Amino acid sequence: MNKRITEKVYKRKFQKFYAPIMSQITHEKVPPSRIKFEYRDEPDSHVLVALWRGYEFTVTFTSKGESND
Repeated sequence: MNKRITEKVYKRKFQKFYAPIMSQITHEKVPPSRIKFEYRDEPDSHVLVALWRGYEFTVTFTSKGESND
């Protein structure tokens, strides 16, 4: 798969992951196709923000530091 197709596959997987969580928290039915994403690169982490009707859910991915033992 090329880069574009890979991004689309993972975007869809995250939409399906977030939809039931958002539905449970907001007590409204959240269709996966309505969830939009925003990506932010911070100095030591990557942030994925799911947006839906003014709600914002954030997941932060950080790398585990390596030790020189």
